[in-house]
Amino acid sequence: MDFYYLQYRLGIAYYELKKYRKAIPFFENVVNKTPEDNIAQEYLYYSYVFSGRTEDARILSHNFNPALKQKLKFLDENSFINGIGTEYKTNFYNNYKAETQTTDNLEQTVSNSFNYFSVNLTHLSKNKFRVFHAFSYINANNDIYSQNYSVSEFSENVNLFQYYINCNWHIGKGNNLKLAIHYINSNIKAEDPLSSNHGGRNTNLLYSTPTNDIVLYGAFSKSISLFDFKLAASFSTLNSGTQFQPSLSLYYYPFANSNFYIGTQGFYQFASTGNINTSNYIIKESIGITPIKTLTIEPFILVGSGLYNFIYSDAFIINNSDDKLNSNFGISLYLTLNKGKIQIYTIFQQYSYTNTYSLNGIDYDSKYINNSITGGIKWYF
Repeated sequence: MDFYYLQYRLGIAYYELKKYRKAIPFFENVVNKTPEDNIAQEYLYYSYVFSGRTEDARILSHNFNPALKQKLKFLDENSFINGIGTEYKTNFYNNYKAETQTTDNLEQTVSNSFNYFSVNLTHLSKNKFRVFHAFSYINANNDIYSQNYSVSEFSENVNLFQYYINCNWHIGKGNNLKLAIHYINSNIKAEDPLSSNHGGRNTNLLYSTPTNDIVLYGAFSKSISLFDFKLAASFSTLNSGTQFQPSLSLYYYPFANSNFYIGTQGFYQFASTGNINTSNYIIKESIGITPIKTLTIEPFILVGSGLYNFIYSDAFIINNSDDKLNSNFGISLYLTLNKGKIQIYTIFQQYSYTNTYSLNGIDYDSKYINNSITGGIKWYF
């Protein structure tokens, strides 16, 4: 027999066993029947939180009475800004310049530095919206070896200014619709090292190439029992080409909580540059482990086959290197403090790239390794 107190007791039983995802439907039934029950509301709220369904928890809290809101110390959604964060990333390259003789004709671009800075803001709305946007700056430097200019060796400076906005709409319990736009303004500039200096700066440029690119992204996600699904797609104009990239993600929580999960993401990329069309399949696997309450560790690996302009993390991250991306693996560490209001994270990654160069008119491929470290902090208030 199914009756009210049985639903209540089963919800509490699963909650005490830390099987929060299994407790959710029982507490939802109880709250639907008795929405004034603060204890059931609090149980359901924390079941959402410990299951990783933060938007469900936030929307549920809108119905709490003032006493319960004060007890749980919620974020003030009447503020214009509800969160702020910053992050920095730098790369460490191996030297992969081709070995040459003095008479060889080499055409190659070799990366030697990369630095990324970003500041982001979060806005919450009682109308079921969450808005996240970020302002980013990238400075990179490449060594150019080419016979097409007045000098055969020189440095190239790359500056990118990026703006990203992501709007999440909670359309029902466990269901979210997400739309994002990523705008990229880049300028690639090379100064002639042999030109005259005035005030410490060269007066002649070998070239200066400004470009503007955009990425459009949309996703629908749904939580069902022990699974999270996401269907997404992006369209972009990067490096004088277009890319269409649909993806499907599946996350499995075998213990009905967020202490351990397995994630699989599959991507298909169709790209068109000039009259050349290419397609690739990409798989990303990740495992999340929470050994202690405040720390989450997530190792991951991404495997493709000669990827250009790959887009992931809801179009927030764009890999638009001139070289082909073969694989990427790493580990993320997330430390949560002050009852979830502060998150400090670091990400260690290793990438495998293929650089294509020309030596005496013949094309060659050279694989190299690029290591990176990312550090960031987010503060919600």
